[in-house]
Amino acid sequence: MSTFILTWNPTRWDWKNFDTEVIESQDGRIVNKSWSAGVRRKVEIGDSVYLFRQSSERGIIASGRTKSSVYEGDHWDGSGRRANLVNVDFDHILPISDVLPADELNDANLGVKWINIQASGSSIPEESVDPLKTLWEDHLIRIGYNFSTPDEVQVPARFFEGATRTISVNSYERSVAARKACIEHHGLSCSVCDFDFEATYGELGKGFIHVHHLTDLATIREEYEINPIKDLRPVCPNCHAMLHRPEKTMSIESLRAQL
Repeated sequence: MSTFILTWNPTRWDWKNFDTEVIESQDGRIVNKSWSAGVRRKVEIGDSVYLFRQSSERGIIASGRTKSSVYEGDHWDGSGRRANLVNVDFDHILPISDVLPADELNDANLGVKWINIQASGSSIPEESVDPLKTLWEDHLIRIGYNFSTPDEVQVPARFFEGATRTISVNSYERSVAARKACIEHHGLSCSVCDFDFEATYGELGKGFIHVHHLTDLATIREEYEINPIKDLRPVCPNCHAMLHRPEKTMSIESLRAQL
């Protein structure tokens, strides 16, 4: 599979449903859109794409995978011209304020001249695909996403949690917005053992922590409105595992007493 850059210039095309589709993405929903492939004529279904915002606030603002090969359709400018298009399932669409900045992309030396990107369809060099993926995921983690464990489903949205969804087993949605609010209030040190990943691992550990629900979502089995400050606590992965090891989830105070 290949990886391509698509572009969006907000001064030339008004993404009318942008705010709504950001929320849909934050709700964990896939947003399917038809997008210009520029001059590129060959794309395989399942190729990775990153959407680069041009003009102001330049940077990567979305990611996804192609759901079609390239086909011909009406040009986005309404001129009646024909254009190369591709259907994309976007899994992440970020608010404009959260773009992965072009300066950071340039500093990563990925073999792409980000300041010179003019149109959709550029490919990412093979040797840069994994570094770009890592850079993007690290950025998502910084703004509140957590890819660390399979039992935490990333669904940033309103502070409502608990709706079941099926991945390989039934899980309960974890709101990334709630996670972010919890960390902003309680910090990044473990509430049980006080471990701080950045203090120990430096830049590698910056921003990393699990978030624990004081009330086990699996026991609620319904959607409820969560208070990120009262209902959530930051914990390291080891303490998080120990909290859930008994049949009934332990309290933070009980586990701390065992240290």
